[in-house]
Amino acid sequence: MSKKASIKDIAEAVGVSTALPSICVLNNREREARVSPETAKKVRKTAKRLNYQPNQVAKTLKSGRSLAIGLIVADISNPFFGHLARTIEDRSEKAGYTVIFASSDEMLSRQIN
Repeated sequence: MSKKASIKDIAEAVGVSTALPSICVLNNREREARVSPETAKKVRKTAKRLNYQPNQVAKTLKSGRSLAIGLIVADISNPFFGHLARTIEDRSEKAGYTVIFASSDEMLSRQIN
């Protein structure tokens, strides 16, 4: 398994500081930081070539928003709850959210804790 590309990898490949791809370009703030369109394009192209994927945990910590929804159902094996969970997951995905599922096995103590 190969190592995931990092901001540092992108910066080294382009020949810029790590702040430029991280803060300015990949967060679409290059105009604020007065980064030239050519440099911004080069950073984005390099990020795509290296298959850069942002660290979602880091983004969550920075923004204070996880874009995750927790769903506890009484019994996920019950077709009603399975269908309900599927519908919630589909609609949440369209809105950019991830759903984390749990089943309480119809035990109130598992729903409360």
